[in-house]
Amino acid sequence: MVSVTSLWADERMYWPVHFEPYTPAHHFEQGKKDPEFRTKLGIAVGLVERAVAIGIPFRAVVADSFYGDDEGFKQGLRKLRVGYVLALKPSHSWWHWEGEVGSIRQVARGAGWKGAKSPGKWRRVERRFRDGHTEEWWALEVIEGPYGPERMHRAFVVSTDPEELPEIGTWYLATNLPSPGSERASEEDTLPAASLEEVVRLYGLRMWIEQKLVADEAQLGLEPVPGEVGHSDQAALAVGVLHLLVLLVQPEPLPRGWGAAFGRRTTGRADGTGPRDR
Repeated sequence: MVSVTSLWADERMYWPVHFEPYTPAHHFEQGKKDPEFRTKLGIAVGLVERAVAIGIPFRAVVADSFYGDDEGFKQGLRKLRVGYVLALKPSHSWWHWEGEVGSIRQVARGAGWKGAKSPGKWRRVERRFRDGHTEEWWALEVIEGPYGPERMHRAFVVSTDPEELPEIGTWYLATNLPSPGSERASEEDTLPAASLEEVVRLYGLRMWIEQKLVADEAQLGLEPVPGEVGHSDQAALAVGVLHLLVLLVQPEPLPRGWGAAFGRRTTGRADGTGPRDR
């Protein structure tokens, strides 16, 4: 069984919001042309639309490169006036003249990294984890092709090692959140601005959720579906259901009684680790 799932998350907790099963095209009489058939991407936009409709407060939608490399999914979020931070594949490219830089990996390779004392265009960022420890990462804002701090779309490369760009320790990200101080950020009807550090924080929450789900499955002794799970940029497996995670990320403490949006009222536990039913 495959389902598309939305979860709400901040640094303290994550909370399942909605899910919808995905039915492959061959189960429909007219296949992909059948009016009842819906792609995973189409279902995902619908889940975000439902979250907006019932008033769940969230900062941005965060998801992996399955969603980030699909222009239709991003257009759907923009129509909802929703912010996003989505992963891209390292091979992500754009139209360019021969001999010009045309992919996000090429931008990273040409950013002048010569070490921590001579980082070129890379900026040092501190990534803070839920257990309180921090790590030094490096981030680069892409200013090529359709991306840049004054444009509608921004892109970043975030890595533990800008020289090697290791597969597991490197993120390629796209966002529609405006850059602080830009003309877009000054517009009254635009989304709230997000600094480079904020973009890193938002996507870091998705990595925590994935790792937490994988750890939970290991404790339950569940086995992954061959060929479906294992890469750091793919989704986690739970009880035979592949969760293609659409993460709704909240930057601020929730208002009192926020659980009503999910059909219940909640309050924090005494140890501050999360909500409980009231």
